[in-house]
Amino acid sequence: MPKQPPKQGSNRTGIKNGPNAKTPGFAARPIDWDKVGKLASIFCTVVEICAIEGISDETLAKRCVKEHGIKLGEWLEQHRGKGRASIRRAQFQSAVENKNTQMLIWLGKQLLGQSDKMEEIVTIQEQPPIQLTEENLDRWIAAAKPS
Repeated sequence: MPKQPPKQGSNRTGIKNGPNAKTPGFAARPIDWDKVGKLASIFCTVVEICAIEGISDETLAKRCVKEHGIKLGEWLEQHRGKGRASIRRAQFQSAVENKNTQMLIWLGKQLLGQSDKMEEIVTIQEQPPIQLTEENLDRWIAAAKPS
């Protein structure tokens, strides 16, 4: 009996047989999500994170959805929020524990709505009307003439 070529199509495992069959690719490079999270918390860009991890931004985005179930932007924003909280904590420590008055002033402006605006209080006192007489007029004219 002559040898028959393998059937085109797929077997029960889902892997295609035959000359056009796709072979399994390389194993996915593991992503150190702890490191990526720390990089995001110090506000590294996606390009910088990908350069450090040695992957493309498309790969990072796809793997984030696959492994975390949310879009990369949302995941990075969660970690950037942690970075903002660290900065705020450091500012409060500098202001309160180290008695940094400049930081206290800045935080008061940012968080409490305080400002440096000085509003002048102008009071107008009523003056009696000037009586214009010949004597007053002569005195003003004499005062205005150059000596």
